[in-house]
Amino acid sequence: MKINVFAGEALLFLLTQILGLVAALKIGKSLPEITNQPIEISWVRFLIYFVIGTAIILVFLRLSKKTGIFFEIIFALAIFSGSQIIFGLIMPDFWAMFCAALLVVIRFLRPSILSQNIVMILTIAGIGSLLGLSLSIFSVIIILMVLSVYDFIAVYKTKHMIRMAKQMMQSRALLAFVVPQTIIGYKSHLKDVKVGTGQVFILGSGDVVMPLVAIASLSRFGVMHGLLVLLFSFLGLIFMQLIFNSQKVRRPMAALPPIALFTILGILTAMLVFGY
Repeated sequence: MKINVFAGEALLFLLTQILGLVAALKIGKSLPEITNQPIEISWVRFLIYFVIGTAIILVFLRLSKKTGIFFEIIFALAIFSGSQIIFGLIMPDFWAMFCAALLVVIRFLRPSILSQNIVMILTIAGIGSLLGLSLSIFSVIIILMVLSVYDFIAVYKTKHMIRMAKQMMQSRALLAFVVPQTIIGYKSHLKDVKVGTGQVFILGSGDVVMPLVAIASLSRFGVMHGLLVLLFSFLGLIFMQLIFNSQKVRRPMAALPPIALFTILGILTAMLVFGY
């Protein structure tokens, strides 16, 4: 059965944002010190960490024959950390850790498109909600702009983002959503998925987690603030898809810039309409 690929993409995006918003609201109530005193990011420290992280990835892409193991470790840690945050909202810490570890095992033993997307929803919702609550609104806006520029360069100039996605797929440790063209495609094994062939649509984790960071950050002022930013970020996703569909020749595109643009507009609109 054929499906509209954007419908699947939109569903995954919205489920993640909504779950992340709910998580942020619950965390904010249980840990008010996080929402009352967000961490002010140091520009120098952020840029240094970002450059170092990017440099390490580029070195592994160019020199290491064990890039797959490197990505698998990062992927496993991300799943465990993010899902533990979500599970921790509904169960004791021990069981949250157990379920998070079990999720990692299931994902690596059964690496289907469906299991990939489920773990990505939980991972991004957990990490994005906590990160957003730890950052000021101003910091979030600056980070969105900086990462948008980076995304543009990484996709169109250096193109290392495309190479990284292919190597992640080969190692079955892709930090992204995978949207097939058919419903039955969700049962497909990740090793059978070929990036760049049009077989599936790939939506990177950064394109989803960064709007959520903004939503979570605004949620400290109220649920309506978060919902309005969510609406704008979804409009950004639609705008991104329109740009992608307008290409005469389908090529990978930097999805974060249009999504980030609408997310920032959502932040400014929410602050103007509802105050802060």
